[in-house]
Amino acid sequence: ENAATSISRLPLLDWNDVTGNAGYTLQIWKAGSSPVTVNVASNVSQYQFVTALLPNTTYFWKVQTKATNGPSVWSDTFTFTTSP
Repeated sequence: ENAATSISRLPLLDWNDVTGNAGYTLQIWKAGSSPVTVNVASNVSQYQFVTALLPNTTYFWKVQTKATNGPSVWSDTFTFTTSP
């Protein structure tokens, strides 16, 4: 849920699947930092962190679809805050 608080430091980000996509590009960042870009496979519409994020920190993220005719526009930006 957007703007959720007390989220696990190993969150699962989930978005709506786009049929016929060639993968996704995910960007995640915290205030004052540059986005980290993650490429996600075409058959997966979610991303599970394997390294813990910082405690009690608000993160922002967005995703776009890769397609044969180029990438889509970026999704809305979502936020969550990790647990202490």
